[in-house]
Amino acid sequence: MAREVARKFNADIVKIEAERYSLDYQGWRNASNDADGKVTMVQISPEIVDVRKYRLVFIGSPIWWYRPAPPLWTFVEKNDFKEKNVILFNTFNSRFKSEEIELFQKEIEKKGGRLIDHIFIRRGRVYYQKSGEQLLEESQEIIKEKMKEWINAQ
Repeated sequence: MAREVARKFNADIVKIEAERYSLDYQGWRNASNDADGKVTMVQISPEIVDVRKYRLVFIGSPIWWYRPAPPLWTFVEKNDFKEKNVILFNTFNSRFKSEEIELFQKEIEKKGGRLIDHIFIRRGRVYYQKSGEQLLEESQEIIKEKMKEWINAQ
C-alpha cells in the first residue's frame, strides 16, 4: 500500500523500524503484548523525519489489537506535523476500532497536524487472506477514488 501511494504521488518512503518487533517468535510476542497493552512508546529508527517539505503526509501500519501498531504512535509523538494534512492507512486481518483511530487522530492534532482521511484494507484471516496482487489492486482503486479529494484538501 505504501509503495502504491508513493508511486502515485511520486513521494518518498521512510520505513520505520522497531527491533523489538523482529520477525521471529519473540518479536511476535512483543508485538502482541505491546499492542494489547496499548503501548505507545517504543524505540524506532528513524525517530525523527523532517516533514516540512511535504504538503501531504501518509503514515501507515498494520492494525495490531484493533489499533495502529505501537511504532506509529511513537512516530507521531516524536515528530512535528504542524500545518500538515495527514492520511492514515492500515491493513489488518480482523478489524480496527474507530475509537482507537479517533485517539490516534488526537495525537496527530496535538502535534499540529490534521487527519483528513483514514483508508484501510482488510486482508482477511490466514486461512483466507487476500493475495499481494489483490492488495495492490484494492490499493490502486482506493487511491484513484480519493486522490482528487486529498489534493484539494491541501
